[in-house]
Amino acid sequence: MEDLSQKLNYLSDSNVQFYLEDALSRLLLARDTDSRVNTRQFLTDYFKHVKNGTHTMLRDNTFIKSTVHNRISFLSNVWRCYRPMSARLITKHEFCLLIQLICPDFPSSILNLAYQTAQSRDFDCSKIPFTNLFRVFQFHILFEVSGSTATQTEFSEHSPERTNAEAVVSTANFKRFIPEMYAHQSFILPSKQTLRTCAKDLIQETTINLHHFFHALVYYDTLWDELGLTVIPTG
Repeated sequence: MEDLSQKLNYLSDSNVQFYLEDALSRLLLARDTDSRVNTRQFLTDYFKHVKNGTHTMLRDNTFIKSTVHNRISFLSNVWRCYRPMSARLITKHEFCLLIQLICPDFPSSILNLAYQTAQSRDFDCSKIPFTNLFRVFQFHILFEVSGSTATQTEFSEHSPERTNAEAVVSTANFKRFIPEMYAHQSFILPSKQTLRTCAKDLIQETTINLHHFFHALVYYDTLWDELGLTVIPTG
């Protein structure tokens, strides 16, 4: 029974059912177009793309954010496509257009949030180095907490459309929010130790600017080591 339980946990943790359902759905669509599609070859190719991380190219945002592997694969594809322009200064609108070439329905709200975080400390102009903006964007994609009750109740008033100066919460509420966030965790989060380290200086004040907190996390290299991801160099 224990062996069976471990196998079931593996299937759940690796999202096998999710990918099987997606593969079958896409197979049916392909066969509607061409009845000669070879089922075995189609499924083989599908899972090769999943393994290689190329399966998120031109997929919708709902699919991309469905699993951690999808999010990491999406970010890897973005970096691979645009790395040659890593030193270029870029506007928020230009960055949005580049992202939407890979994910056509990618929401501008996350891009706005990433842009505000990137501007919060190092930059105060319309153009930001691509690598700096991408590193912040990477953070917001990976650590978006979908459906968290704590997030909705505490931070709902801080719309991504608001300015950096308005994204402020009281330190008391921030301290109360952190354990609630982990209690309602529905996706990956930074380790508690990493979070405490990055918040240490900020909680000395009576209020905390959330973008300053995000910025501290983004540039804390241990965060990326925890995930086993390569740190994106910044200019």
